[in-house]
Amino acid sequence: MGYILSAVIWDRTAAQDRYNLNYDFSNSNATQAFSITDLQLRDYIARRRTLGFNGGLEYAFNERHKIMAKGLYSEYMDAQRVRENYFYFNTKTATITTRAADYHTSLYSGELSGQSSFSERFGLDWALSMDKSAFKFKDPDYYPMATFSQKVDYDGLAPDGKKYLAMDSPDGTGDYIDHILPHLASTTAISAEVMKLTQVVNIRSKNQERNKRVGVNLKYTPSNSLIVKFGGKFIHKDKQVENPYSIYVAGISGAAPTLASLGTEPYPYRGGFLTEIGSPYNNVLIDQVAMASVRQLASPEGIAENKLYPFRVDSAGNASGAANYYSGKENVYAIYGSAEFKLSERLTIIGGIRNEYNKVTFSGNKVSTLADKSTKVEAINQDNSYNAFLPMLHVKINATKNDIIRLAFTRSFTRPDFGSLNPGTTQDDINRVITRGNPKLKPTFASNFDFMTEHYFGGIGMFSAGAFYKKLSNLIYSNQSTQDIDGILFNVNEPENLQNAWLLGFEAGISKRFTELPGICKGFGVDANYTYTDSKAKVPRFDKGKLIEDESVIPKQAKHLFNVSLIYENSKFMARIAGNYKGKYLDAIRQVAGPEHYRWYSSNFSVDFSSSYSINSKFRLFAELNNITGAPVRYYHGVYDRAEQAEWYSVRGQVGISAKLF
Repeated sequence: MGYILSAVIWDRTAAQDRYNLNYDFSNSNATQAFSITDLQLRDYIARRRTLGFNGGLEYAFNERHKIMAKGLYSEYMDAQRVRENYFYFNTKTATITTRAADYHTSLYSGELSGQSSFSERFGLDWALSMDKSAFKFKDPDYYPMATFSQKVDYDGLAPDGKKYLAMDSPDGTGDYIDHILPHLASTTAISAEVMKLTQVVNIRSKNQERNKRVGVNLKYTPSNSLIVKFGGKFIHKDKQVENPYSIYVAGISGAAPTLASLGTEPYPYRGGFLTEIGSPYNNVLIDQVAMASVRQLASPEGIAENKLYPFRVDSAGNASGAANYYSGKENVYAIYGSAEFKLSERLTIIGGIRNEYNKVTFSGNKVSTLADKSTKVEAINQDNSYNAFLPMLHVKINATKNDIIRLAFTRSFTRPDFGSLNPGTTQDDINRVITRGNPKLKPTFASNFDFMTEHYFGGIGMFSAGAFYKKLSNLIYSNQSTQDIDGILFNVNEPENLQNAWLLGFEAGISKRFTELPGICKGFGVDANYTYTDSKAKVPRFDKGKLIEDESVIPKQAKHLFNVSLIYENSKFMARIAGNYKGKYLDAIRQVAGPEHYRWYSSNFSVDFSSSYSINSKFRLFAELNNITGAPVRYYHGVYDRAEQAEWYSVRGQVGISAKLF
């Protein structure tokens, strides 16, 4: 009998400074479609804690039969403290939003499994498992945020009264990347005495998911050249989601308090805001309400004391909240069979089929607006069941003692998640995003062709290179548009299917330890890999009644990926420095607006470092540094200089000691 026990406690902090721009890309005026509706400045600070325990037990009845059990508990706490300044150019307002919440996620899982060898030719393995994950806000059990607002005037606008970058402005008036300023008029400076509370929002989210799995695999070896495998699996998934909002409005039942009257604390914090680009916003940032005051404002006592009007209080039965409650069940019935046939010492063929029947049922609510402008809530039950037939064929050729060639054809698929199937609409006032589900969403299927060669060096090391091609049907993507709500522009995301798409590419990698070198040099090594990907999809849209099919790449697929690590290690010490490059990729399709308004992720290169030292067989010191170069993350609108989002993270690191107690 054997067992293993382990535990982890990881406490760390994180921080982010960022600015965001929203463009009026749904505007029918081609020039004004590039106008900026608002500028957002966000200061994000978080403390994160991970607590985990896991254990395993193995018992062998004899040489042919054994049983295993393992369990895991994990708890993750993300305590977020966020301050946001918004400048709305079309409505001539400025707002400050302060929010604070503790995100709490827990996971329990357990598995019982066994292996049996009934003879030299026949074997069996099986597994039973279940897990439960849950998310909620904790201490308090909701996410409070308070918004303050004041009317302002803006300088530096174009003759049409819109805010532009200089590159898009009708008369060249405007700013440029990393220097996009609100240009507040001197007569309407941001002031805590003028800023008034407009609303308090409480978000009460509770999500949980349960999974149960049963699997059996049989292996039959009739000869030394043939191995046959077959088996089955059943998976049951049950997910429940509740995302109700409560919005309390100031200034209706009583006078709205000013920011100054509620008390403020110094801001920006120590370290400043966006110092990486010269702190260009210091003249528009003022001291803000204390985090503790936000929680007090959102409490029942704070709502009563400040006479906040209950503008919206969601429940599963009312029109505002019904779509924020839904549940889904998924049952997967899978069977497979495969055969591995060794034709010779150099040639092996593996063929097989897998069939999965997915029964997906969704229960939620649909809210409709009637002719008299009243609303109607309807309970709906949606069936999204489908079958997936998945053949595969692999060929392995041992060309030489150190060289292997692999060829493969496989068919695979990706399921839409429950949230994407929700027919209702959810509104995220935190990030100014509206999400609509699509109950007609289909799974994405892919036919995959792969070719790979491998060469093994003497000692420790290998080089690999290959090519791949994927033909995709019903590709799931997020279509993005905009919606104006009370002068605030929300991005609207809705999942849809593209009929056909493809991608192809090649990859190469090398891993080498220079053990043949003399002395200290034999501890050095290198790992490197590169992937090139090209892709195409056609996105249909209508322009003045005419159907146009825009050619696009597939979202989230970078054309270039590159990673390289330099390593030194011996029996006690290890050090690694790694560079990671991700090329630009399409982040969001805006079908109606067209390709010049698509959202792109900019290329990024970061450097990380890690090291460890073994004191003895039980204790090890370790240290890690991430993003040493402070590389920003950027998104842009059509072209690089038209920024949509830019964010900077502090250098992150950890030092610690690990101990083996058993």
